Amino acid sequence: MRAVLAKVNEGALDTNTSVAAVSGMAGAKDGLAAVENRTLDGKIIVYPFIRNLGLVPLAEFPTRFPTVAAKLRNGQWCKEAEQEFLKVAQS
Repeated sequence: MRAVLAKVNEGALDTNTSVAAVSGMAGAKDGLAAVENRTLDGKIIVYPFIRNLGLVPLAEFPTRFPTVAAKLRNGQWCKEAEQEFLKVAQS
């Protein structure tokens, strides 16, 4: 764990590449179930201040959040996609 934390702190390990889905509080339970049942193959980010959003796998972003999908880096989560998501999801 220390080695991984050191790599994250050094910028040598991009933890965003393992994000599979995002949700608000409404999707937190489904996110836990997805982890438990291994129906998604990565991390799930829960944004608690976005209350009414269910679980949204990244594969659904082109139809659900096209402006966010356009910011994904090779289909993967990144800071730019997150910034766009926060802007869109909170409006």
